[in-house]
Amino acid sequence: MAGESELSLHLLGLELSSPDHKNIKQYSQLLEIHLFFISVFWWLIGLHVAGAMYAKR
Repeated sequence: MAGESELSLHLLGLELSSPDHKNIKQYSQLLEIHLFFISVFWWLIGLHVAGAMYAKR
């Protein structure tokens, strides 16, 4: 699935990997790490909101 993607990964304006890159395994790993960090980011936001609501009690 990641090998068929047409999106490239960018970090701070630098292209880390592109889908037409020969090493699809590396692209898949970078995409998996990227999606993991997005999930962690949303969990941190949720925990902060829950903490703020709990602190106001």
